[in-house]
Amino acid sequence: MKGEAAACIHILAAIIMLTQEQTQKYLERIGLLEPKEPSREYLDELIWAHQLSVPFENLDMIDFAKPTIVTVEHLYDKVVERRRGGYCFELNGIFCELLVSLGFDSVGCIARVRSFDPNAVRRLHRVSVVTLDGEQLFADVGFGGAMPPVSVPMDGSVRSTFKGDYCFAVEEDGEMSLMQVMPEGELKPLVAFYNKETPDVEFVIANHWTGSSPDSPFRMNRSLNFNKPDGFVSLSGTTLNITKGDEKTTREITTLREYYEVLEEYFGLSFSMSEVRGDL
Repeated sequence: MKGEAAACIHILAAIIMLTQEQTQKYLERIGLLEPKEPSREYLDELIWAHQLSVPFENLDMIDFAKPTIVTVEHLYDKVVERRRGGYCFELNGIFCELLVSLGFDSVGCIARVRSFDPNAVRRLHRVSVVTLDGEQLFADVGFGGAMPPVSVPMDGSVRSTFKGDYCFAVEEDGEMSLMQVMPEGELKPLVAFYNKETPDVEFVIANHWTGSSPDSPFRMNRSLNFNKPDGFVSLSGTTLNITKGDEKTTREITTLREYYEVLEEYFGLSFSMSEVRGDL
């Protein structure tokens, strides 16, 4: 444990802030131009632009056997310079830094995912809380298909979007739960977290477990998903799912060449032949 703690301290010591030039290049990466003054409308624009430009993916863990490193320097290089995606600790980590560099009051909170198991205990997710004009807003660019395409107020009011309605509920112990309002009025829990800033070292430790433990769900199966203006695309293992409007199609990937063609065509990910693994 002492070794892990020392490694965490070393990693945290390397954390830097985004420069003005890096901020501009990050905005260009997600298809936006000059920075604007912080506002709820601009925050929503940033969230949706990020979801349309940067895919959720765990290829470093599955295909390339590389460690996931959550320093700003490494994440900026991966997401902006190399135009990769990432998973929640990576995407929401670097997005939070982008918000701060743009003048937003944004902090990271460690969370547990409840969409698959409402009683999940382990905290394997990161979200951002933005305070703007006295209002707290939830932001997430690293969750997947069910994540809101805009910010969600944390005061319990419903935020209606083209992907559905979302609101927050407060649990008995004070934990905040993001809920998706289903068509029949039922509330489906998505993520839960305590509304307080999480120390960076906790993200480093959680990321280390998620990226290295054989029990981590992110090391068990290839998982990619990506929002599109008219739908959604995902890849689970070798199964490609495409949703376009009300039309849904599924296809099995059978060859390595087809796999890398799918990565480029549907997820915007390109790799050199030296990076290609030898099997699916």
